[in-house]
Amino acid sequence: MDVEVKVMKKCKYCEMEKPLSQFYESRKNGYTSRCRSCHGVASRKCVICGKEFVGKSRKTCGDACHKKLRPVTFLTCHYCEREYGPVNRLNRKFCSLKCKNKAQATGRKTYRKTLTKARSAQSLLRYHVLAGHIVRPSVCEECGANNRAIEAAHYNYDEPLRVRWLCRSCHRRWDKRDPKHATVIVHRRREDLHPFAERHNPDKKQKDG
Repeated sequence: MDVEVKVMKKCKYCEMEKPLSQFYESRKNGYTSRCRSCHGVASRKCVICGKEFVGKSRKTCGDACHKKLRPVTFLTCHYCEREYGPVNRLNRKFCSLKCKNKAQATGRKTYRKTLTKARSAQSLLRYHVLAGHIVRPSVCEECGANNRAIEAAHYNYDEPLRVRWLCRSCHRRWDKRDPKHATVIVHRRREDLHPFAERHNPDKKQKDG
């Protein structure tokens, strides 16, 4: 029976012997000279009160000095004009991802319809999977991922049971490289844009108008 031997290394800062898993990997020597806990720790001087302290890469000695260095900041959302904060960066423009998506929208909406042939092929395959005639694998054939939902990707809708089993990301990439033309555009329309979106998409507005 093989016995696993733990390789130990001595930290240059705290001088304690620890297993290699407690050290960062380094391109030069294989592993860093300091352990993960001591990495970046040094004697520093607070930029606010001038007090010397031991810690990781930080300009202030504590929360009180940190608040003086970086006061709490509130901003106004460029889309809904609501005040939000405190923020972690001053170049932020929107209070939420929802406002960001609405502000950056072009206003175009495309409506597509799935062809009968494609829908019939998908329904037939679904029936065979539910009936147990075809087993849905748990691994993507393209990237090998086993922690994602696996979908059936048709080679050709004339052969409804001939498919590849791919995750959603690989399925979309494959359809983009080799489109199957399962849908057709039935209607396109343009919605009124928010003033912020009009200011940031003037060319698109002129082309559509």
